[in-house]
Amino acid sequence: RVFSVSSSTENRDGTFTVSVKAHPDGYVSQFLRSGLSKGTIVHLSQAEGDFVLPKELPDHVALVSGGSGITPVMSMARSLRDRGHTGRITFLHYAKSREDEIFSDELDTLAASLPDAQVVRVYTRAPEEDAPLSGRFHVDHLKHLGVDPVDTLTFACGPAGLIAAVRDTYEELGALDQLRVEYFKVPSVDLDAADATGTLSFEASETAADNSGATILEQAEAAGLKPDFGCRMGVCNTCAVKKLSGAVRHVVTGEVGANTDETIKVCVQVPVGDVVVDL
Repeated sequence: RVFSVSSSTENRDGTFTVSVKAHPDGYVSQFLRSGLSKGTIVHLSQAEGDFVLPKELPDHVALVSGGSGITPVMSMARSLRDRGHTGRITFLHYAKSREDEIFSDELDTLAASLPDAQVVRVYTRAPEEDAPLSGRFHVDHLKHLGVDPVDTLTFACGPAGLIAAVRDTYEELGALDQLRVEYFKVPSVDLDAADATGTLSFEASETAADNSGATILEQAEAAGLKPDFGCRMGVCNTCAVKKLSGAVRHVVTGEVGANTDETIKVCVQVPVGDVVVDL
């Protein structure tokens, strides 16, 4: 399982915090919440991913999160606070309701602990009276907060629907170079997509199968292979393999890549026509 660090990078006491939302059907998350006791030894892999603050920060940073996607963004906000960051910070968070929100008490006071910060929460199912914003993410929310995507470095984390909406907005405004994203759940794959054609070949295993339209990882497993995997969300690099030929489409961004001999994360890539991978 993959979980995000939510504590400040400025901690100097040798500890860090991982915040886990317990899901009703989540075996690991339920155990971490109710079954883990003090003194239990937990084996962790090295932290991975590139959803991190740069060493040099611009004058204005925007943080956008949804649901449990707030955990790595909260780490950023805490780190900026503990660094004594004096630049402008706009923190926009979406949750179903205050009751469903993580870090509510700290969010109440976060803006006061930073010299130039604005923290706005949008409750999509139980909006509060006189809330300045309502509904799901929209470019008008950014405009209301005075965020210009073209010149604002933005970090967004949350479910696939939120990330797709943010990405589409930044793309329409020509501001994709300012956007850094991470997501907590990949969208469902359209198995009836028009590009779900051709043959997916696993060269190292000398196996091939008709392209079902599912991710390459899922198709490999369906073919009886046992490729390495970790998060199954494109965050870690455990499932990365070499694509020898063909085109693939990223299930979150929709981007199609057709370079030869490129390394891809097979948990978030689906074949577009004939594809050969080194599995």
